[in-house]
Amino acid sequence: EIFANNCANCHGADGKGLPNVAPALNSKYFFTQRIVDVGWAGSLADYVELTVAAGRPSKVGMQWAQIMPTWSTHFGGPFRDDQVLHVTNFV
Repeated sequence: EIFANNCANCHGADGKGLPNVAPALNSKYFFTQRIVDVGWAGSLADYVELTVAAGRPSKVGMQWAQIMPTWSTHFGGPFRDDQVLHVTNFV
């Protein structure tokens, strides 16, 4: 429900992403190569949790023009810690 109401607008209801808006979350690349490409040293779960909590900036000329907003109350967003974890686990 949290994903459907807050994340699906950019990532699609089925997690396939939307062109020029947000990446697919159900792609093999996301689960196998993404953290290597960004130089992340932690686990995939930690990467997803931090991304949901703190968001991700957009870089000029990058594939995704829209930023990933912050969702955790710790970073100024509307989600409690348990909601961040629910979205992380869903993804």
